[in-house]
Amino acid sequence: MPRRDLTFVRLPMPTVGRRQLRDAMRLQLTQYMPAGPFGFVCRPQSGGAVVAWAWPLDTAAQSPHRGGGWAESTLDAPGQGLRLVKRSGGFEAQQWLDGELLHCRWFEQIPDLADWQRFVRGCGADPRDHPLGDPIVPPILARPARAWLAGDNLPASDPWQGWRWQAAVLLAGSVAAAALGLHLQARQQLQIDSQRLQALRSEREASLQARRRYEQVSTELESLRALAPQLSQLELLDRVAASGIFAPVSLPGNPTQAAVKASPAAPGTPALPPAVAPAFTRLLNWDYRSGQLKMTLELPERDVTLLDIVRRLEGVAGLSGLRVGQDGTGNVMSVSAQVDVPATAASASASAARSSSGGSR
Repeated sequence: MPRRDLTFVRLPMPTVGRRQLRDAMRLQLTQYMPAGPFGFVCRPQSGGAVVAWAWPLDTAAQSPHRGGGWAESTLDAPGQGLRLVKRSGGFEAQQWLDGELLHCRWFEQIPDLADWQRFVRGCGADPRDHPLGDPIVPPILARPARAWLAGDNLPASDPWQGWRWQAAVLLAGSVAAAALGLHLQARQQLQIDSQRLQALRSEREASLQARRRYEQVSTELESLRALAPQLSQLELLDRVAASGIFAPVSLPGNPTQAAVKASPAAPGTPALPPAVAPAFTRLLNWDYRSGQLKMTLELPERDVTLLDIVRRLEGVAGLSGLRVGQDGTGNVMSVSAQVDVPATAASASASAARSSSGGSR
């Protein structure tokens, strides 16, 4: 944009962000520009000031904010002091300080001495120290500095015009449909998982109840087995009888009936005394419980069978701690002993218990 169409404005402005700076300058420049659209570029300076170049717009293409040109003055290389610059279509008086433009004025023709002195006095300088010199042509930059911020007061364009709205609606509908489908699928999967979890809990509860019943029955069975003798009454009685304590006993000098029949009297020999029936040890009382055996025996002849019976009982497998007692008459014998379960019987009982427990499971 040529310098003759530009308006220079320098305003105090606090430090704000780029977006806020553009909005603030758009509002401030309305009092310096004629009614209608305009474009501008601005740049913060030191001391809390902002400089701006603004120009009227005929079309949106002239706005630098929307791909248009730049102000001619933004391509000037920084200077120092007061100077008169030759421009296309006119002249411009400038005051620079430390690389920042403070004041400027546009002249259609080269200013005379009075116009130059008024500009110098407006800059706060003495005209005697700054005489009017020949106009200069400053070097031109390839592009403006990055510090310049472009803007305009044109209505904001709608990026969603035409097919963009349709695409946006279609995209939003697709996203909503996908989200709804995922939601319904998640709810269905959650319901299936809840039913499966409930079934697993029911199965586990049934298994736990069955295990508790098994453990209770197993405990009761073990308690009953502890009370029951490991060796049955008949087995123990068979062992005691197999010891021979109930075998018939013949008294010395008294032949038995079997001996008389086997040796008939020879002619000329004295006749044998009449045969005497053999004597037996009688079982009067039997008590076997809790691993203890108590029995009472009636002896046919104390002097003959007592020691033999004791020895035979000591040889019975499983009996230990044998204690023997007699009453006053001498023919009644009381016996008490501890019944030990053989290792084979104990292991057989344990195997039976394990097999029964395995079958229950």
